[in-house]
Amino acid sequence: MPIVFACAGSHAPGITAWTEKAPREQIDRFVGGYNTVQRELAASRPDSILLLTSEHWANFFLDHIGAFCIGRGESFEGPIEPWLRVNKAVVPGNPKLAQAILHHCYENGFELSYAEELEFDHGSMVPLKFITPEMNTSVVPLIFNTLATPRPTARRCLALGQVLGSLLEQSDERIAVVATGGLSHDPGEINHGFIDKQFDAEFLSRFEEGDLDRLSAYSDGELLKAGAGTLELLAWICLAGIMAKHKPRVVVYEAVEPWATGVGIVSYAPLAPRTKKTIPMERNGCFRSTPQSCHSVSMPSLLMMATHCVPRQPVSGPADHGFEPACALWQMCLLRLQFDVPGDLAPTLGVRSDPHPKQVRRHCIARAESELRQALDEFAVLYDLVDFAVETLHDFRGNTGRPHKFKPTLDDQTARGAKVVAVRRSRIDA
Repeated sequence: MPIVFACAGSHAPGITAWTEKAPREQIDRFVGGYNTVQRELAASRPDSILLLTSEHWANFFLDHIGAFCIGRGESFEGPIEPWLRVNKAVVPGNPKLAQAILHHCYENGFELSYAEELEFDHGSMVPLKFITPEMNTSVVPLIFNTLATPRPTARRCLALGQVLGSLLEQSDERIAVVATGGLSHDPGEINHGFIDKQFDAEFLSRFEEGDLDRLSAYSDGELLKAGAGTLELLAWICLAGIMAKHKPRVVVYEAVEPWATGVGIVSYAPLAPRTKKTIPMERNGCFRSTPQSCHSVSMPSLLMMATHCVPRQPVSGPADHGFEPACALWQMCLLRLQFDVPGDLAPTLGVRSDPHPKQVRRHCIARAESELRQALDEFAVLYDLVDFAVETLHDFRGNTGRPHKFKPTLDDQTARGAKVVAVRRSRIDA
């Protein structure tokens, strides 16, 4: 099972310890951003979280610290700060996954340190409080040395991410990856309270664009100019290496002066590839386009998945094979894109092979709604697929039937990726 979710978010202690010091508008926007990724994480149903976090002298000190340390304990307790206003909790670990990561990294040029016992501070507990408030998802912490020199370089962190990604994409578990830290801040230093908004904007832009060359080229000096705490972005750069094939989006950014930090959240949900796919005019006789739409249509990757999921025979058996939501989406796409329904596919869709008469149109809408309801209830992990289908359904229902070009892009998926299942269900009911 590949990675099912990924995000990065700030962990400044002021987010929880002195929340009310910030302007209410900034609090609402930033906490709302964490609420968004919490819903996205819950929808992805991960078995474990790989937490890329930073050391704050909670477990190591100048006499003993390595570049990277993975926790392979059965559990981890935190936070160590009694003033953080985060309830003390015992977070379950995943020694099996940690051990697999450790061996894979050793085989691929990264000799990680490891520890059976680690304590969590604000760098781990603040993000976990928001994204998994029940603290019931197992966590494997990977701690980055961002304090003592020599530190790992950005290029090394990106390369580590690529090594981790090659393992996690082949894991038997459903893995979420969460990076914490940043953005610009200089805690306890001469420029405490300084927020480098320009640096933050440039970094987030490069991160969102997937500019791995520039991300890996950040030097210690460049990061330190924006504040000593900005070195925590090495964990974000590692995440960019893990998710190199996927496109992130910036959920929120706020320069919160009372928290003395530029805080931000980035999410990879839905998991969309960076490169667009193009469906050919004809694929093994599965469909043909009408004269009005004789062109290649740029589709999201999940639409590509739907074309492969639609079977040649009528759907039967348990619903957990994923064909039902795919069929619902495909029905809408056949109609919305003005394709004929070929004879060999018509039994699967339950419609005639005529070019979308009114009877077919009504039947498809009714069946799509029914299947989307089932998908919402039983396929939470496919929320991104369902969301795109819902958007297509609503757009179609308002259409007069006149053919026109419609080219969904990756942006069509990401535009409403933050919606919760309840909202989508209410839109269908409406």
